[in-house]
Amino acid sequence: MQIDFDKAQEAGDIPMDEMFSPAWIITNSLGAPADKNKLWPYQIGLTHRNELHLMAKMKKVIDPIPSGATGRSPDGVVRGVNFMQIKPDMFVFCTTAIQSQLFPIDWTELLEELLIIETHTAICQYFETEVGLISYEELKLRCEKFEQSYQVGHAWSCGYDLLNPLRR
Repeated sequence: MQIDFDKAQEAGDIPMDEMFSPAWIITNSLGAPADKNKLWPYQIGLTHRNELHLMAKMKKVIDPIPSGATGRSPDGVVRGVNFMQIKPDMFVFCTTAIQSQLFPIDWTELLEELLIIETHTAICQYFETEVGLISYEELKLRCEKFEQSYQVGHAWSCGYDLLNPLRR
């Protein structure tokens, strides 16, 4: 999907600043499945993901989707980070982890869904308390520590580089 999306952008069919998320392609704009047989696997964070996108459309946050990565620690635990720019140079940053319970699923996909929920919760808490954002410098330090501590396996982005989060 990403390759076709990129080609459509290069051809001018999709604006260059349009973000890519497979979930937005296979669901309708309200979050209901466009086709029940094509629901993205393990999409427990769908409502939260759609609310984050709506917050961006309403200009409550800067980024429409989070950026982040998953990595495996030496003990086999899959760990993840997510961050979103809420206001200029200020970010929400979330971490969580998951350990195999011998279920036949892709743990990184499930972890990404949990990170969406964590990110949404952190943003809502920020709106209620005005506490919980970190600076760009702190974000960069945390991202560097994550990459140094874990074997990074999968990353997603709203145009950020994990080691230089503001480079787009």
